[in-house]
Amino acid sequence: MDVLMPQLGETVAEGKISAWFKSVGDRVSVGDNLFEIETDKTAMEVPTTSAGIVAEIRVAAGQTVPVGTVVAVISDDGAVITTGRTPAVAVSAAAKPSAHAPPLAVTAPIAQITRRGAFDPFNEVRLPARGFGPALLPSGIPITPLARRLAAEAGISVESLKGSSPHGRVMARDIPARPAPGSSVQAKPSTSAPASFDLVPHDAARRAGASAIAAAKHGIPQFVVHREITLDTLLELIDEINAVDATFHVALVHCVAKALAIALAKVPDANVQWADDHMLCFHQVDLAIAGDAGATIIRAVDRQGLAAIAAATRAAASQGVEGVSTIWDMSASAATAIDAIVRPPNTTALTIGTPAKRPVVAGGRLVMATRATLTLTCDHRAIDGAIGARLLGACAAALERPLALIL
Repeated sequence: MDVLMPQLGETVAEGKISAWFKSVGDRVSVGDNLFEIETDKTAMEVPTTSAGIVAEIRVAAGQTVPVGTVVAVISDDGAVITTGRTPAVAVSAAAKPSAHAPPLAVTAPIAQITRRGAFDPFNEVRLPARGFGPALLPSGIPITPLARRLAAEAGISVESLKGSSPHGRVMARDIPARPAPGSSVQAKPSTSAPASFDLVPHDAARRAGASAIAAAKHGIPQFVVHREITLDTLLELIDEINAVDATFHVALVHCVAKALAIALAKVPDANVQWADDHMLCFHQVDLAIAGDAGATIIRAVDRQGLAAIAAATRAAASQGVEGVSTIWDMSASAATAIDAIVRPPNTTALTIGTPAKRPVVAGGRLVMATRATLTLTCDHRAIDGAIGARLLGACAAALERPLALIL
């Protein structure tokens, strides 16, 4: 009998075996505790539902596997066999399995088992409207009810399917994916109104970027902080710096990069990168400045002047996303504010909108001032709301008092 990883809740998609209470060769009775599992919600001991001998343990203590994975095999016979794998107890020669029974030996190591897609707790459970056939194909290969239903709905012959489970069972994941209703994958020009268009294949960079953005948007909890700042003093400073030497070419985005570097130095809790089991806390500030052709990485921005940052931006070739943050300059786009998406390994993304003259109250009087909106997007796994607000506040202070940028 196969022992499967149980599901301890509707939203639980995997479990971790923390300890085994039985070893290969041990005899078990119904109700004996076999192993202990941990999930993100609970921990519990799992008893066996059949008597016999532990013939094989496929998942070691400390491993995490998807729900439904075969973690052990319990045999009725106690004959020990020797294989190239961990010693196991096998069925005796006299008690051979039937032609429809799955083989006892595993066909692939646990690291090669294909994981199921991410579990979506917000998807309603859809029950089949009717039966779709027996649990065994005519060839004797087992198939799950869900896989048979998906194949029938997609018009796929089940005889052409190959199972990816350890025993060759055809699972839902083995059914070729179908485009969602309304998807543009099969989009065609309207027959009633023929349209002229060019079909442009995606290049490797576009495909990689799209995959990374989609994964970041749906896999990372993100929050956004907005703040308006006054830029009159900073814009005057930029004009004065470029008047001293026209080769400096200092722009607003370079000042924003320097201000963010100063803010990260003052709020070191935000100068970090998230990893699954640790946090990287940096001693210098590395940032990326986004452009039309990609992002340019600037190292140690906190230790460079505005002219050096501008020169490094012009000299560096476009690279991938690195550092702790990426800066998006939207000042020439006429957009007042844009919420950027944080892409790993970044922890934050900062955008500045188009500066515009707006009425503000200063010294008890209504005056016109050049205002722009700073938008900071944060990875909530690494930065909480208080740290994000402090970081944006320190960045805004440096831009509104721009002498801090050249000291």
